[in-house]
Amino acid sequence: MQVAEGYSTHSVPLNELREGMVLNQDLVETLGLRQGRVLTAADINKIKDSNSVGSLSVVLSQALKNQLNKTDSFQQRMTAQTAVDNSVIRKPSAMQAVNMNDAEMRNALFDKNLDGKLKEVVEMKKSVIRGEGYHDRVDTHRNKNLEKFAPSIKSIQSHLKKDTMAVIDHYAQTNADFEGIREINPLESSELVKKSGFHERNAEFFLDAVLNKKSVFSSFVENIVVDFMSDMGYELARGLLTFIAQNDSQYSFISSHSLQVMMISIITAIELTRIINEKTHSLNSDDLSTLLSISKKSFTLDELVNLGIAALLHDIDFKKQIPSIRSDTVLNIQQQSIIDLHPSNGYHIAKGLNIDFEVQRAVFQHHERYDGTGFPSGLFPRFFTKYTPILMFAEYYTELITKNPFTDTMMTPREAIVRILSNERQKFDGDVVYAFLKAASLYPVGSWVLLSNQKIGLVRKVNSDKLDKPNITVFFDNSFNRIANEEVDLSKSEIQIVKPIAWDIVRSAVKGPLDFIYS
Repeated sequence: MQVAEGYSTHSVPLNELREGMVLNQDLVETLGLRQGRVLTAADINKIKDSNSVGSLSVVLSQALKNQLNKTDSFQQRMTAQTAVDNSVIRKPSAMQAVNMNDAEMRNALFDKNLDGKLKEVVEMKKSVIRGEGYHDRVDTHRNKNLEKFAPSIKSIQSHLKKDTMAVIDHYAQTNADFEGIREINPLESSELVKKSGFHERNAEFFLDAVLNKKSVFSSFVENIVVDFMSDMGYELARGLLTFIAQNDSQYSFISSHSLQVMMISIITAIELTRIINEKTHSLNSDDLSTLLSISKKSFTLDELVNLGIAALLHDIDFKKQIPSIRSDTVLNIQQQSIIDLHPSNGYHIAKGLNIDFEVQRAVFQHHERYDGTGFPSGLFPRFFTKYTPILMFAEYYTELITKNPFTDTMMTPREAIVRILSNERQKFDGDVVYAFLKAASLYPVGSWVLLSNQKIGLVRKVNSDKLDKPNITVFFDNSFNRIANEEVDLSKSEIQIVKPIAWDIVRSAVKGPLDFIYS
């Protein structure tokens, strides 16, 4: 992998680390820091205190290098170094603003100048996700579709050609963005769990800021979503396992719930994009109408970020109206009336942010349904934003399988999927539900199950060709006594799933931490 123009890779002793350098190696196991991290003073102190490494591979912008070269010892070292590590950060943008600590990032919510600087950091992180040769890959996908559909494009009316070209450009971006997401090296499940508290803290800070300040900028929340996507990558099963394994929120219920909805939304949208892009590749040259009709079901990286922002904001009115709301809160009659009003109230709150109008509308529409039975307006799909079908499904599924004030009973993931497929399929976009199933299986990742051999295990991986036969890790006998871990691929075994088991039952039986499931 090559270093982008204006940047160079160096091996730097710990005592020469400086804020603004970009980490060019993973320190996840020891320090929780990943390649691509823009080092802050706190990061550098943590690295020095650990004594776990002697030097670090970092990427420097030319501006920062020039500044550091004023120190003779640094200039001599950098001049002498000729080796360049191939595992470098991918496509960083102009980074005069990367020297930002956590306090500055938070202040970016209220300071226009800091917001601009953080926006540059976010764009740099997006470049890392997209990977090398992004613009060349976009051009390649665009030219392939232009060549394939050239006869059909010539035959359409001139006033429709501009919209058609915009759709083809969009597909080119979604394909190139997905290729970048697919190549991300994600965190392990145990690290994702640890990081979830960090994301929840930032979500809490963002939602509080939106409610308490008259003017709030958006780069901070974009940074939350981009960091989450960088942590998860295309290992969708890891994200699902992290989500479902959470018990009590570390901060407010709304912050935790909104993050969970964000996770399900992004996981579903990534998988739906993969499915739609594969379908477009198989279309014939005369299938241009099909290409245009399904274009709202594939997502660029920027649209995935917008979807994440909509998910984080969707229930903000509950945080405003009932600040102390918890997962076990019993709503009184007055509080129950907020349920009907919170989509429209949340929309008006979101209107005060400098975010995409379609994101604001998605907040308004997150309780609508495909058959027109939703609220607050009873809209039909032709009025939905492209984010609405995924957000409404993710919000409903999350409510079904987690403890919350809005539903009477908590279901297992399997029971929730069966309910949707059996009784409520008409309420949701079938492609969205199918995409989630492809990512999660009919026994969604993170489900505990009793097997026909009388052992109890956890669904860890999807078999995409046999969605009812996932991969299981066995941890217990049928009395919840720990036994030697055993991996079972049900697609290659005569063992079958007898029934799902609720997480609360497992927690109650184990009476201790379940961290061992991430080993």
